Amino acid sequence: MQAHAFSALLGTCVGTIAVFGTKALVLRFAFASRLHAELRPLALSLSTQMVVVLATASAIGEEFFFRGVLLPWIGLGAQACLFGLLHQTGGSSRWVWVIWATIAGLLLGSMYQLTGSVVGPVFAHALINGLNLHFLKRHDPSPERRPLGGLLGQRS
Repeated sequence: MQAHAFSALLGTCVGTIAVFGTKALVLRFAFASRLHAELRPLALSLSTQMVVVLATASAIGEEFFFRGVLLPWIGLGAQACLFGLLHQTGGSSRWVWVIWATIAGLLLGSMYQLTGSVVGPVFAHALINGLNLHFLKRHDPSPERRPLGGLLGQRS
């Protein structure tokens, strides 16, 4: 029971750090902003309830499969690479997304190996998916258009 509690706490911390890190990358770097813009249309049509259901269901299903089943069978690196490749999408930022998902697979797999529990990876995955889907819906990375480069209609 202690392993599950520690795993849950670790997963919550890792998920929170990953979400803040994602936001910082999107706001600071063009490659992350492009990926955000390419993924955004997928999230725009989702209701809050759908975000919760999707984040929870994908976290449970993917963690039990990738960390609970594949990791002990094929190892940390192989399951992370497979996790990354299966998260591939269309668009010019496809490989950025694959690399991000592969790193996430390594992190979640390491957490599983450290604690022996899938609870933490599920918590982290659900937090990352839920809060990042919400961010995708709410944050438009395209610059605000202002007449004459902002000379007209400046905000005070």
